[in-house]
Amino acid sequence: MKRLLFYLIFIFLTLATIEIISFVYFKIQKERFTFYDPSGFVLTNEQIEKARPKFDPITGWSEKYKTSYGERPRKNSFPDSLIATFGDSFTNCVGVEDNETWQHHLSDSIGKTVFNFGVGGFGMGQTLIHFRENYDKVKTPIVTYGFTAENLSRAINVYRPFYFKRTGVTLPKPRFFLENGKLILWETPIQKERDLNQLQNPNFFIKIGAFDYWYNHNNLPHYSFPYTSIFFNESYQYELMNGKYDDLKAVNREIWKQEEFANLGFAMFDAFVEEATAKGAIPIFVFIPTKFDNFAFFEDRLSGRHRIIKEYCESKDYLFFDGTEVMGGWLKANPEKGHKTIYHHHINSFGTTIFAQGFLKFLKEKELVE
Repeated sequence: MKRLLFYLIFIFLTLATIEIISFVYFKIQKERFTFYDPSGFVLTNEQIEKARPKFDPITGWSEKYKTSYGERPRKNSFPDSLIATFGDSFTNCVGVEDNETWQHHLSDSIGKTVFNFGVGGFGMGQTLIHFRENYDKVKTPIVTYGFTAENLSRAINVYRPFYFKRTGVTLPKPRFFLENGKLILWETPIQKERDLNQLQNPNFFIKIGAFDYWYNHNNLPHYSFPYTSIFFNESYQYELMNGKYDDLKAVNREIWKQEEFANLGFAMFDAFVEEATAKGAIPIFVFIPTKFDNFAFFEDRLSGRHRIIKEYCESKDYLFFDGTEVMGGWLKANPEKGHKTIYHHHINSFGTTIFAQGFLKFLKEKELVE
Protein backbone atom coordinates (compact mmCIF):
# COMPACT_ATOMS: atom_id res chain seq x y z
CA MET A 1 0.00 0.00 0.00
CA LYS A 2 2.84 2.42 0.89
CA ARG A 3 4.61 1.55 -2.33
CA LEU A 4 1.43 2.28 -4.34
CA LEU A 5 1.01 5.58 -2.51
CA PHE A 6 4.66 6.44 -3.25
CA TYR A 7 4.16 5.78 -6.97
CA LEU A 8 0.98 7.83 -7.07
CA ILE A 9 2.69 10.77 -5.37
CA PHE A 10 5.67 10.41 -7.71
CA ILE A 11 3.40 10.41 -10.78
CA PHE A 12 1.46 13.42 -9.48
CA LEU A 13 4.63 15.43 -8.79
CA THR A 14 6.06 14.49 -12.19
CA LEU A 15 2.92 15.61 -14.01
CA ALA A 16 2.73 18.78 -11.93
CA THR A 17 6.36 19.57 -12.76
CA ILE A 18 5.72 19.03 -16.49
CA GLU A 19 2.66 21.26 -16.29
CA ILE A 20 4.59 24.03 -14.51
CA ILE A 21 7.38 23.84 -17.10
CA SER A 22 4.76 23.98 -19.87
CA PHE A 23 3.12 27.00 -18.26
CA VAL A 24 6.45 28.86 -18.01
CA TYR A 25 7.35 27.94 -21.60
CA PHE A 26 4.10 29.19 -23.09
CA LYS A 27 4.10 32.32 -20.95
CA ILE A 28 7.48 33.22 -22.41
CA GLN A 29 6.56 32.14 -25.95
CA LYS A 30 2.95 33.35 -26.00
CA GLU A 31 3.47 35.99 -28.69
CA ARG A 32 5.07 33.45 -30.99
CA PHE A 33 1.99 31.27 -31.28
CA THR A 34 -1.69 31.86 -32.04
CA PHE A 35 -4.13 31.03 -29.23
CA TYR A 36 -7.90 31.01 -29.26
CA ASP A 37 -9.15 33.51 -26.72
CA PRO A 38 -12.94 33.64 -26.10
CA SER A 39 -12.46 36.88 -24.16
CA GLY A 40 -11.88 38.51 -27.54
CA PHE A 41 -15.62 38.18 -28.19
CA VAL A 42 -16.67 39.96 -25.00
CA LEU A 43 -18.74 43.08 -25.68
CA THR A 44 -18.36 46.43 -23.98
CA ASN A 45 -21.34 48.15 -22.38
CA GLU A 46 -21.45 50.49 -25.37
CA GLN A 47 -21.60 47.58 -27.83
CA ILE A 48 -24.40 45.92 -25.88
CA GLU A 49 -26.45 49.12 -25.84
CA LYS A 50 -25.92 49.50 -29.58
CA ALA A 51 -27.14 45.95 -30.20
CA ARG A 52 -30.05 46.07 -27.73
CA PRO A 53 -32.64 47.82 -29.99
CA LYS A 54 -32.45 44.99 -32.55
CA PHE A 55 -32.60 42.09 -30.07
CA ASP A 56 -35.22 39.47 -30.92
CA PRO A 57 -35.75 36.30 -28.82
CA ILE A 58 -36.89 34.26 -31.84
CA THR A 59 -34.56 35.16 -34.69
CA GLY A 60 -31.73 36.73 -32.68
CA TRP A 61 -32.29 40.19 -34.12
CA SER A 62 -34.75 42.04 -36.34
CA GLU A 63 -35.07 45.43 -38.03
CA LYS A 64 -37.84 46.67 -35.66
CA TYR A 65 -39.64 48.71 -38.30
CA LYS A 66 -42.66 50.59 -37.00
CA THR A 67 -45.00 49.33 -39.68
CA SER A 68 -48.17 47.27 -39.56
CA TYR A 69 -46.42 43.91 -39.80
CA GLY A 70 -42.81 44.80 -39.03
CA GLU A 71 -41.90 44.90 -42.74
CA ARG A 72 -39.67 47.54 -44.33
CA PRO A 73 -41.65 50.75 -44.98
CA ARG A 74 -43.04 51.38 -48.48
CA LYS A 75 -43.58 54.59 -50.41
CA ASN A 76 -46.43 53.14 -52.45
CA SER A 77 -49.77 51.72 -51.31
CA PHE A 78 -52.24 49.43 -53.06
CA PRO A 79 -55.52 47.88 -51.86
CA ASP A 80 -54.41 44.36 -52.75
CA SER A 81 -51.19 42.51 -51.93
CA LEU A 82 -49.50 39.82 -54.01
CA ILE A 83 -46.08 38.90 -52.62
CA ALA A 84 -44.29 38.67 -49.27
CA THR A 85 -40.50 38.58 -49.62
CA PHE A 86 -38.24 37.06 -46.95
CA GLY A 87 -34.45 36.97 -46.83
CA ASP A 88 -31.32 38.81 -45.74
CA SER A 89 -29.86 42.24 -46.55
CA PHE A 90 -30.08 41.61 -50.31
CA THR A 91 -33.82 41.12 -49.90
CA ASN A 92 -34.06 44.08 -47.53
CA CYS A 93 -32.10 46.14 -50.10
CA VAL A 94 -29.67 47.68 -47.64
CA GLY A 95 -28.15 50.92 -48.93
CA VAL A 96 -31.10 52.22 -50.95
CA GLU A 97 -34.12 54.31 -49.97
CA ASP A 98 -37.58 52.88 -49.30
CA ASN A 99 -38.73 53.98 -52.76
CA GLU A 100 -35.68 52.37 -54.42
CA THR A 101 -36.04 48.72 -53.34
CA TRP A 102 -36.77 46.12 -55.98
CA GLN A 103 -39.99 45.36 -54.10
CA HIS A 104 -41.08 49.00 -54.51
CA HIS A 105 -40.40 48.92 -58.26
CA LEU A 106 -42.17 45.57 -58.60
CA SER A 107 -45.20 46.90 -56.71
CA ASP A 108 -45.47 49.86 -59.06
CA SER A 109 -45.30 47.55 -62.07
CA ILE A 110 -48.02 45.13 -60.94
CA GLY A 111 -50.19 47.57 -59.00
CA LYS A 112 -50.20 45.39 -55.89
CA THR A 113 -48.29 45.46 -52.60
CA VAL A 114 -45.04 43.53 -52.33
CA PHE A 115 -44.00 43.22 -48.67
CA ASN A 116 -40.31 43.41 -47.76
CA PHE A 117 -39.48 41.25 -44.72
CA GLY A 118 -35.76 41.12 -45.43
CA VAL A 119 -33.41 41.47 -42.43
CA GLY A 120 -29.72 42.31 -42.69
CA GLY A 121 -27.33 39.56 -41.58
CA PHE A 122 -29.88 36.71 -41.71
CA GLY A 123 -28.82 33.20 -42.55
CA MET A 124 -31.00 30.64 -44.31
CA GLY A 125 -32.42 29.27 -41.06
CA GLN A 126 -33.42 32.70 -39.80
CA THR A 127 -35.22 33.37 -43.08
CA LEU A 128 -37.25 30.18 -42.61
CA ILE A 129 -38.07 31.10 -38.99
CA HIS A 130 -38.98 34.67 -39.98
CA PHE A 131 -41.33 33.30 -42.64
CA ARG A 132 -42.98 31.07 -40.04
CA GLU A 133 -43.40 33.97 -37.63
CA ASN A 134 -44.72 36.56 -40.06
CA TYR A 135 -46.34 35.10 -43.18
CA ASP A 136 -49.72 34.51 -41.54
CA LYS A 137 -49.97 38.26 -40.86
CA VAL A 138 -50.17 39.04 -44.58
CA LYS A 139 -51.21 35.78 -46.31
CA THR A 140 -50.14 36.90 -49.76
CA PRO A 141 -50.79 34.58 -52.75
CA ILE A 142 -47.04 34.38 -53.43
CA VAL A 143 -44.17 34.16 -50.93
CA THR A 144 -40.47 34.27 -51.73
CA TYR A 145 -37.40 32.88 -49.97
CA GLY A 146 -34.53 35.15 -50.94
CA PHE A 147 -30.90 34.22 -50.35
CA THR A 148 -27.33 34.39 -51.56
CA ALA A 149 -25.18 31.28 -51.74
CA GLU A 150 -23.15 32.53 -48.78
CA ASN A 151 -26.21 32.33 -46.50
CA LEU A 152 -25.58 28.63 -45.82
CA SER A 153 -22.35 29.59 -44.03
CA ARG A 154 -24.46 31.73 -41.70
CA ALA A 155 -26.92 28.89 -41.20
CA ILE A 156 -24.27 26.82 -39.39
CA ASN A 157 -23.25 29.76 -37.23
CA VAL A 158 -24.75 30.91 -33.91
CA TYR A 159 -22.62 33.99 -33.23
CA ARG A 160 -21.56 36.02 -36.24
CA PRO A 161 -18.12 37.11 -34.89
CA PHE A 162 -17.07 33.43 -34.75
CA TYR A 163 -17.49 33.49 -38.54
CA PHE A 164 -16.60 37.08 -39.36
CA LYS A 165 -14.85 39.08 -36.65
CA ARG A 166 -15.37 42.50 -38.21
CA THR A 167 -19.13 42.11 -38.39
CA GLY A 168 -21.49 44.69 -36.97
CA VAL A 169 -23.92 41.93 -35.92
CA THR A 170 -23.11 41.07 -32.30
CA LEU A 171 -26.17 39.12 -31.17
CA PRO A 172 -26.41 35.31 -31.03
CA LYS A 173 -28.93 33.49 -33.19
CA PRO A 174 -30.76 30.17 -33.53
CA ARG A 175 -29.70 27.50 -35.99
CA PHE A 176 -31.06 24.28 -37.43
CA PHE A 177 -29.44 20.87 -37.25
CA LEU A 178 -30.38 17.91 -39.41
CA GLU A 179 -31.00 14.71 -37.47
CA ASN A 180 -32.26 11.59 -39.25
CA GLY A 181 -33.44 13.75 -42.12
CA LYS A 182 -35.45 16.09 -39.88
CA LEU A 183 -34.79 19.72 -39.06
CA ILE A 184 -34.14 20.28 -35.36
CA LEU A 185 -34.12 23.85 -34.11
CA TRP A 186 -31.57 25.02 -31.54
CA GLU A 187 -33.16 28.17 -30.20
CA THR A 188 -31.51 31.52 -29.61
CA PRO A 189 -29.35 31.14 -26.47
CA ILE A 190 -30.44 34.52 -25.11
CA GLN A 191 -34.20 34.56 -24.70
CA LYS A 192 -34.63 37.77 -22.73
CA GLU A 193 -33.24 41.22 -23.29
CA ARG A 194 -32.17 41.52 -19.67
CA ASP A 195 -29.77 38.61 -20.23
CA LEU A 196 -27.69 40.41 -22.85
CA ASN A 197 -25.02 40.89 -20.20
CA GLN A 198 -24.06 37.26 -20.88
CA LEU A 199 -22.21 38.70 -23.86
CA GLN A 200 -19.66 39.98 -21.35
CA ASN A 201 -18.82 36.50 -20.06
CA PRO A 202 -16.09 34.56 -21.96
CA ASN A 203 -17.53 31.24 -20.73
CA PHE A 204 -20.80 32.05 -22.54
CA PHE A 205 -18.96 32.01 -25.87
CA ILE A 206 -17.31 28.69 -25.06
CA LYS A 207 -20.74 27.26 -24.26
CA ILE A 208 -22.48 28.39 -27.45
CA GLY A 209 -19.37 27.64 -29.49
CA ALA A 210 -20.21 23.95 -29.18
CA PHE A 211 -23.15 24.59 -31.54
CA ASP A 212 -21.25 26.71 -34.06
CA TYR A 213 -19.33 25.23 -36.99
CA TRP A 214 -17.09 28.30 -37.19
CA TYR A 215 -16.14 28.44 -33.52
CA ASN A 216 -12.37 27.94 -33.41
CA HIS A 217 -12.60 26.48 -36.90
CA ASN A 218 -8.81 26.28 -37.12
CA ASN A 219 -8.63 24.27 -33.86
CA LEU A 220 -6.28 26.73 -32.21
CA PRO A 221 -5.18 25.86 -28.67
CA HIS A 222 -6.58 27.77 -25.70
CA TYR A 223 -4.03 29.50 -23.50
CA SER A 224 -5.24 27.71 -20.37
CA PHE A 225 -4.77 24.66 -18.18
CA PRO A 226 -3.66 22.01 -19.02
CA TYR A 227 -0.80 23.80 -20.78
CA THR A 228 0.93 20.50 -21.54
CA SER A 229 -1.86 19.58 -23.98
CA ILE A 230 -0.90 22.54 -26.20
CA PHE A 231 2.20 20.62 -27.32
CA PHE A 232 -0.09 18.07 -28.99
CA ASN A 233 -2.22 20.64 -30.84
CA GLU A 234 -1.83 20.52 -34.64
CA SER A 235 -1.97 24.31 -34.99
CA TYR A 236 0.83 24.71 -32.44
CA GLN A 237 2.92 22.13 -34.24
CA TYR A 238 2.30 23.83 -37.57
CA GLU A 239 3.33 27.24 -36.23
CA LEU A 240 6.37 25.73 -34.52
CA MET A 241 7.63 24.59 -37.93
CA ASN A 242 6.25 27.27 -40.25
CA GLY A 243 5.67 30.42 -38.22
CA LYS A 244 2.34 32.13 -37.52
CA TYR A 245 -0.65 31.77 -39.79
CA ASP A 246 -1.00 34.58 -42.29
CA ASP A 247 -4.79 34.46 -42.28
CA LEU A 248 -7.28 32.87 -39.88
CA LYS A 249 -10.52 34.13 -41.41
CA ALA A 250 -13.25 31.65 -42.30
CA VAL A 251 -13.45 30.41 -45.89
CA ASN A 252 -17.05 29.79 -46.93
CA ARG A 253 -17.24 29.09 -50.64
CA GLU A 254 -16.95 25.31 -50.34
CA ILE A 255 -19.71 24.81 -47.77
CA TRP A 256 -22.29 23.80 -50.41
CA LYS A 257 -19.87 21.10 -51.62
CA GLN A 258 -19.97 19.38 -48.24
CA GLU A 259 -22.85 16.91 -48.29
CA GLU A 260 -23.72 17.36 -44.62
CA PHE A 261 -24.29 21.09 -45.01
CA ALA A 262 -25.81 20.94 -48.49
CA ASN A 263 -28.43 18.52 -47.13
CA LEU A 264 -29.18 20.97 -44.33
CA GLY A 265 -29.75 23.72 -46.89
CA PHE A 266 -31.94 21.45 -49.00
CA ALA A 267 -33.99 20.47 -45.93
CA MET A 268 -34.70 24.15 -45.27
CA PHE A 269 -35.75 24.60 -48.89
CA ASP A 270 -38.08 21.61 -48.61
CA ALA A 271 -39.59 22.88 -45.35
CA PHE A 272 -40.27 26.30 -46.88
CA VAL A 273 -42.03 24.82 -49.90
CA GLU A 274 -44.06 22.36 -47.81
CA GLU A 275 -45.15 24.96 -45.26
CA ALA A 276 -45.89 27.72 -47.78
CA THR A 277 -47.91 25.34 -49.95
CA ALA A 278 -49.88 24.14 -46.91
CA LYS A 279 -50.79 27.76 -46.22
CA GLY A 280 -52.15 28.15 -49.76
CA ALA A 281 -49.23 30.26 -51.04
CA ILE A 282 -47.07 29.79 -54.12
CA PRO A 283 -43.43 29.52 -52.93
CA ILE A 284 -40.59 30.94 -55.03
CA PHE A 285 -36.87 30.81 -54.38
CA VAL A 286 -35.09 34.03 -55.26
CA PHE A 287 -31.36 33.56 -55.79
CA ILE A 288 -29.69 36.96 -55.42
CA PRO A 289 -26.19 36.98 -56.90
CA THR A 290 -23.13 38.54 -55.36
CA LYS A 291 -20.18 39.92 -57.31
CA PHE A 292 -18.58 36.46 -57.26
CA ASP A 293 -21.61 34.79 -58.91
CA ASN A 294 -21.95 37.54 -61.52
CA PHE A 295 -18.30 37.28 -62.53
CA ALA A 296 -18.68 33.52 -63.01
CA PHE A 297 -21.77 34.07 -65.16
CA PHE A 298 -19.92 36.71 -67.15
CA GLU A 299 -17.38 33.98 -68.01
CA ASP A 300 -20.19 31.68 -69.23
CA ARG A 301 -20.14 29.40 -66.21
CA LEU A 302 -21.90 28.91 -62.89
CA SER A 303 -20.02 29.01 -59.61
CA GLY A 304 -19.97 25.59 -57.94
CA ARG A 305 -22.34 26.59 -55.16
CA HIS A 306 -24.71 28.27 -57.63
CA ARG A 307 -24.86 25.13 -59.77
CA ILE A 308 -25.54 22.86 -56.76
CA ILE A 309 -28.42 25.06 -55.57
CA LYS A 310 -29.96 25.49 -58.99
CA GLU A 311 -29.77 21.80 -59.90
CA TYR A 312 -31.46 20.81 -56.64
CA CYS A 313 -34.35 23.25 -57.08
CA GLU A 314 -34.84 22.19 -60.69
CA SER A 315 -34.78 18.50 -59.69
CA LYS A 316 -37.64 19.19 -57.26
CA ASP A 317 -39.55 21.38 -59.75
CA TYR A 318 -39.38 24.31 -57.35
CA LEU A 319 -40.01 27.76 -58.76
CA PHE A 320 -36.52 29.26 -58.90
CA PHE A 321 -35.80 32.82 -59.98
CA ASP A 322 -32.13 33.01 -60.89
CA GLY A 323 -31.17 36.63 -60.33
CA THR A 324 -27.75 35.91 -61.82
CA GLU A 325 -29.31 35.62 -65.26
CA VAL A 326 -30.67 39.13 -64.77
CA MET A 327 -27.76 40.89 -63.07
CA GLY A 328 -25.01 38.91 -64.77
CA GLY A 329 -26.92 39.12 -68.04
CA TRP A 330 -27.04 42.91 -67.76
CA LEU A 331 -23.28 42.99 -67.19
CA LYS A 332 -22.75 40.84 -70.27
CA ALA A 333 -24.89 43.18 -72.35
CA ASN A 334 -23.15 46.25 -70.92
CA PRO A 335 -19.52 45.22 -70.33
CA GLU A 336 -18.26 48.76 -70.63
CA LYS A 337 -20.34 49.91 -67.65
CA GLY A 338 -19.02 47.43 -65.10
CA HIS A 339 -20.19 45.87 -61.85
CA LYS A 340 -20.22 49.15 -59.91
CA THR A 341 -23.01 50.46 -62.13
CA ILE A 342 -25.52 48.08 -60.50
CA TYR A 343 -23.86 47.26 -57.14
CA HIS A 344 -22.23 49.03 -54.24
CA HIS A 345 -21.73 46.12 -51.85
CA HIS A 346 -25.42 45.26 -52.19
CA ILE A 347 -27.51 46.02 -55.26
CA ASN A 348 -27.64 49.80 -55.72
CA SER A 349 -30.61 51.99 -56.66
CA PHE A 350 -30.11 51.47 -60.39
CA GLY A 351 -29.50 47.75 -59.94
CA THR A 352 -32.78 47.26 -58.06
CA THR A 353 -34.70 48.50 -61.12
CA ILE A 354 -32.90 45.90 -63.26
CA PHE A 355 -33.59 43.18 -60.70
CA ALA A 356 -37.30 44.13 -60.45
CA GLN A 357 -37.70 44.08 -64.23
CA GLY A 358 -36.14 40.63 -64.38
CA PHE A 359 -38.35 39.28 -61.61
CA LEU A 360 -41.46 40.74 -63.26
CA LYS A 361 -40.53 38.99 -66.51
CA PHE A 362 -40.14 35.72 -64.56
CA LEU A 363 -43.57 36.13 -62.93
CA LYS A 364 -45.16 36.76 -66.31
CA GLU A 365 -43.46 33.73 -67.87
CA LYS A 366 -44.82 31.58 -65.04
CA GLU A 367 -48.27 33.20 -65.54
CA LEU A 368 -48.35 34.45 -61.97
CA VAL A 369 -49.11 38.03 -63.04
CA GLU A 370 -50.69 39.42 -66.18
